[in-house]
Amino acid sequence: MKTISKLLAIVLGSIIIPSFSVHATEIVKSNDVSVQSIKHPIDKEKLVKAVENNDAEAQHFLGNLYFFGKGGYEKDYKKAFEWYEKSAKNSFSKAQIALADMYLNGFGTEPNAAKSVEWLNKAIKQNDTNAMVLLAIMYSKGNGVEKDSKKYIELLSKAVALNSNEAIALLGIAYLQGKDVEKDSTKAVELLTKAADNNVTVAQTTLGIASYQGKQIPLNYDIALKYLLKAAESNDATSEMFLGIMYEQGKGVKKDKSKAREWYKKSISHGNQNAQLMLNLMFLS
Repeated sequence: MKTISKLLAIVLGSIIIPSFSVHATEIVKSNDVSVQSIKHPIDKEKLVKAVENNDAEAQHFLGNLYFFGKGGYEKDYKKAFEWYEKSAKNSFSKAQIALADMYLNGFGTEPNAAKSVEWLNKAIKQNDTNAMVLLAIMYSKGNGVEKDSKKYIELLSKAVALNSNEAIALLGIAYLQGKDVEKDSTKAVELLTKAADNNVTVAQTTLGIASYQGKQIPLNYDIALKYLLKAAESNDATSEMFLGIMYEQGKGVKKDKSKAREWYKKSISHGNQNAQLMLNLMFLS
């Protein structure tokens, strides 16, 4: 039994709040994901007329259809690139961001980080906060550009001033971790709470875990439960696992191993291998 307790402590100790130094499009989708659930059939005749009339929004929309392979259009990154470029040249900021993403990842074209930055900056000039966040993350990771923590914070701060919930979440995480800025738990909680209340999953997860762990901010199981449940509504696997932990240990909730197993299984179904380990340890205890 002592061995199992030690294993559990090791697992919990290894689960820390991630840095979220992720690929930009994991935070902000540069391509309009609403196209993925579009109703069929699309009125192709109207769409063709719109793009022929140089309608930038229609051109971007057609680029999305080719990018995702929806609406009766086969997935074709080269054609998606062509239509994004036409729309971007017509100053449509969403297309400029999409084109930047294509250049960064080499979708439909040769990878070209300089071009990616160029198009993001064009969108930023139009005060597009998604472009600010994407470029900020590139600077944070050194992805396609030289790593620059000052520019990362500057771009996030600019987007925060324009009420970007994603930027608010990332800046909150920076203050929480003391990454690229001086650690400030008060600012972190303020920003993360604002983003979490505006349904940014990464903020909900971070605030929930931090409140449960009580290491970077004060321990508060009520807040932990509130935001982990919110994140779980978006099928966030990490939040689901921590809900399992709370029910298994009876922290902030009444101990309930049946509910703990349910949450672990949900987390596992969403790809969390740590949850599988927690479930295994639960059966051994």
